[in-house]
Amino acid sequence: MSIEVSFVIPTYHRLKYLEKAIESILLQSFSNVEVIIVDDEPSSKIELKLVEKYGDKIRYYKNKENLGPGFCRRFGLSVSRGSFIVFMDDDDYYIRDDFLKKAVRRLKVNQTLAFISFSVNDFFEKEQKILKPKRLEYDGNISRKKFIKSFGFKYNKPTSTFTTVFRRSSLIKSGILDVYMLNDTVIYLRSLLEGDAFIDQTIMGNYRHHDNNITKTISIEFIIENIKEKKYISDLLPYNYMYRNYWLYRQSWYSIAYYICNHKKNMDIYVLKSWIREQQTICRFLISSRLYFELFKLYLKG
Repeated sequence: MSIEVSFVIPTYHRLKYLEKAIESILLQSFSNVEVIIVDDEPSSKIELKLVEKYGDKIRYYKNKENLGPGFCRRFGLSVSRGSFIVFMDDDDYYIRDDFLKKAVRRLKVNQTLAFISFSVNDFFEKEQKILKPKRLEYDGNISRKKFIKSFGFKYNKPTSTFTTVFRRSSLIKSGILDVYMLNDTVIYLRSLLEGDAFIDQTIMGNYRHHDNNITKTISIEFIIENIKEKKYISDLLPYNYMYRNYWLYRQSWYSIAYYICNHKKNMDIYVLKSWIREQQTICRFLISSRLYFELFKLYLKG
């Protein structure tokens, strides 16, 4: 029997979380899956423990050097065998067993869909409780054109990718294997270049908040690569020059604001300002002006 769903899980020194993630996958009522673990810690010793516990239910790979989660996701996708893909961080887990069953059924019925997303809980590790369910604000089918046009604004990006099942063929066709820094925003936007989306507000998993979340460790270089990717996507949009630049401005500021919010105490903002000055689009002035304004507000707050 051919594999239908491939899970791609980058990991780095978080065995306890990783085991919880794997076990929540194996409890799914839909069992035709493979779990691909890409370990980004060259000195890691967890392979034997994982093989002893899970056997051939997982495929384990270890990087020879630390290459980051983007490389791990891209590599995992490249060796995957499923028709559908789930990108999962090692610290998240599922709370229902019908996630895959519902997703795969809809993807098979509607061939125009590039992905189907479900909602999550915000689970705070320190308090060991759910402080806020995070349901997506919309429900049902959304065309690729509408979603991309208002991505991050009218249509918020799903919290993560672990409660989303992507059609592998759509991802490959989008050229995603050529993307250097592969994060959730890029995965969603590339996927939308090749198909529509379906949103289901059912809560399927817990998104874990803790001091070592990937969102708290991203670099300014990562943000710059993210904006470059959005520039690539903007050039493919079926809009006129002015609207493409407006879209790029909004999406670029979305990335910058995300970085500022998560790195108020340790911002390498001069690298970003220098990069912005080198850009040739109308967005350069707009982003730079707003960036200075937001930094000034942070300064006043102390």
